[in-house]
Amino acid sequence: MKHVIHIGHVVKFWGSFGMALALLVSVVTPALAIDYLDPTYGPPNGYVTLNDSNVQTILQSDDRLLVMSSGVLSRLMPDGSLDPNFGVNGILDRVFSERARVAYAPDGNIFVADVCDLVVSYYTEKSVLLTRFLPNGQVDNTYNPVCSSINITDPHLFIDDLLILPNGKALVALFPMIIGDGFFGYSVLAQFDANGYPDTSFSDDGLFYPAVPPEVGSGGFNVSLSKVDVLKDGTILLSGSVVDSPFMTRVASILFRLTPDGQYDVSFNGDGKLVTYLSADGYTGPFVVQANGRILTRGYETVSGLSTGVILGWVSDGNLDPEFGTLGKVTLPEKVEELVLLLDGSFLVAGLDPDTSDIVIRHFQENGISDLAFGNGGLVILDGGTFGSVRSFHLQHNGQVLIHSQNNSSSFVSRLDINLVPHFIFEDVGYAYWAQSWIETLYRNGVTSGCSMDPLLFCPEAIVSRSQMAVFLLRGEHGSTYSPPEATGTVFGDVPPGYWTVAWIEQLAAEGITGGCGNGNYCPELTVTRDQMAIFLLRAKHGLGYAPPAATGVFADVPITHWAAPWIEQLAAEGITGGCGGGNYCPNAPVTRAQMAVFLVRTFNLP
Repeated sequence: MKHVIHIGHVVKFWGSFGMALALLVSVVTPALAIDYLDPTYGPPNGYVTLNDSNVQTILQSDDRLLVMSSGVLSRLMPDGSLDPNFGVNGILDRVFSERARVAYAPDGNIFVADVCDLVVSYYTEKSVLLTRFLPNGQVDNTYNPVCSSINITDPHLFIDDLLILPNGKALVALFPMIIGDGFFGYSVLAQFDANGYPDTSFSDDGLFYPAVPPEVGSGGFNVSLSKVDVLKDGTILLSGSVVDSPFMTRVASILFRLTPDGQYDVSFNGDGKLVTYLSADGYTGPFVVQANGRILTRGYETVSGLSTGVILGWVSDGNLDPEFGTLGKVTLPEKVEELVLLLDGSFLVAGLDPDTSDIVIRHFQENGISDLAFGNGGLVILDGGTFGSVRSFHLQHNGQVLIHSQNNSSSFVSRLDINLVPHFIFEDVGYAYWAQSWIETLYRNGVTSGCSMDPLLFCPEAIVSRSQMAVFLLRGEHGSTYSPPEATGTVFGDVPPGYWTVAWIEQLAAEGITGGCGNGNYCPELTVTRDQMAIFLLRAKHGLGYAPPAATGVFADVPITHWAAPWIEQLAAEGITGGCGGGNYCPNAPVTRAQMAVFLVRTFNLP
């Protein structure tokens, strides 16, 4: 079997165990919406092509993408090129079976779970063999488990999902099967300890057998798991389908929530199980969990021959959330195949247009309200004839979204244009940072370009010096294109002509915003304190002759006798500050770059 990754102009071949992998150029140009893709990813076409439809992709925390393609493991850089620091030119010199699954561990190591055979007396058992790799793709020889018995004697074993826990243990969703006059199978969740051996302390001697709830019916029903995840509280969430043997017909969707030791969590829907019946031909698939604990599942239902997509929002106890969508449900014209949470809590969904078979991507707010400003009239459409259908989304750390899609013969990895999705500008100022919106407003207005260009950083907790403050204030006041007059180098004794901000400091003095720090000096390297900042801001805003009203005693730590009390209280009166908490202002505390961003945006009403 040949595995092909199309990512560049040079053709290279690598072989192992009779397998070949060729790196070729993709020349296919999709007919629709190429403008929605990021052209810097996998150039020249803005996507990477893998000549295999049996592909699993896992995103690492550093935005490198692990690709398991029919047993061959490779890794892509954040821009879609092969990672030269992984294996041999980005590909592991080792081949697994086509049933192998890969997972990324919280400590940066990489795990592969593969099916192994264990000869026991006169018969052969099926089991799982875990292999741990170091971040560079070398086998970790300190982790060397063997094929250990987990008491599965069925002739076929499939691995549906693999998850590595923070404690190094592994959860593996398995599906043993007998293939004869039909398909007869069932799911098992196995836990392996930190050394790769069956963890007998989990559930029933290391194995959890998800049971079909009685309300589904009796006879011929089994569970097929599709996804495993661990929630913030340590509970385990599983999603899957109830199937009817021998033809594996899906009859319902199901969620299970387990305690960390593998028992049903009865706080979830009363018994740890949640069955969803949408219609005779409907299902809800794998899930994501929002920051507020709401569980989103997606899928489709068919009513009177018409299939529609659905997204369901569940509260943590297993009931539909009436504040999501319409009474917990969002309905779409196309079947929903994948869903990803974005940095601001909103989410994207992907489905297939029932008429054109094109990929349709939509954006929703956290509560399930559609964003009609997304793409073109609320839609981004990708050519289904080229890209097939979406298999998975991956969220890179800056907010950009990778799309793993596949058609009948090939798989693709592309990236949405960054302007389509919520994203952050500075690598050290994510969506969770308290001043993120203020800092990015400052950047968009050209007041700052950050503290580092490669990578782009803002250094939000760094202290602002008096020299830096001069630039911040004048750009905030006059705009991004402002340039101060040429300096003389004679205004302040400690700011000579060659000093990097001499022109800005002298203009600050010319506008009456500062008179220096005394004795003819400016003290450019001293930090700016919050009481000084109040005066600087109000003078820059109102001009040289401005004087604030008398102080009345607004903040507990700023008595009316404090030298800057009127300025501080006026800063609060104008809504520029609310203090530092607890009714205080912290006048002697230094100003950080994050605080400066808030001060400037509020003072000059930057859009």
